[in-house]
Amino acid sequence: MVLDVSYNRTLAKDATQEHSFSGIANTPLKLTLQGESGLNYWVEILDSKGISRFKTGTYNGPNIYEIPFTPAANDTYTLRLTGTYGFGDYVVSLSLIASPNRTPGAPMATLDLTNSGRGSLALGSFDIYLFQGVANTPLKLTLQGESGLNYWVEILDSKGISKFKTGTYNGPNIYEIPFTPAANDTYTLRLTGTYGFGDYVVSVSK
Repeated sequence: MVLDVSYNRTLAKDATQEHSFSGIANTPLKLTLQGESGLNYWVEILDSKGISRFKTGTYNGPNIYEIPFTPAANDTYTLRLTGTYGFGDYVVSLSLIASPNRTPGAPMATLDLTNSGRGSLALGSFDIYLFQGVANTPLKLTLQGESGLNYWVEILDSKGISKFKTGTYNGPNIYEIPFTPAANDTYTLRLTGTYGFGDYVVSVSK
């Protein structure tokens, strides 16, 4: 499978169809599936060693399903569809959730008082930003994601020691995080997707 191309196949109870695609570590993808009425099926994604990396319950034919998938490593993956009831045609496509200009694992940007950061997250993916902190000088980090995206937030110092960590944030809500650096340092803000997928925006202010 290649990006932004639709593939049409036929599936029946107990039959399988497989589609292979390339994945890059920490680069979230979206698989979109729709079958005909009368066809039920389930979906599994396997890595090149045959290890299952994602598996669904039963999907019902006429519904459209959007599956976020974040590869754990650079690899060739297999999308396997197995019919569980009836028969019919289906269509599947693969698209990129992350920005095509994004470098996996590298900082998205350095945040300061004049610019905000924007990106996309999915379940299992993470983005990192750098920002400068001055000892005992409070900052405010403001975050908002799209509906359908859940994520958590962590701040680490230049030694990789965690200085702040949240529980799960829900996409459409606006969160304001007060953070007071303990020392003059370069800090890392890490956002990790815990559910769904979507865009977000983050900024830092005094």
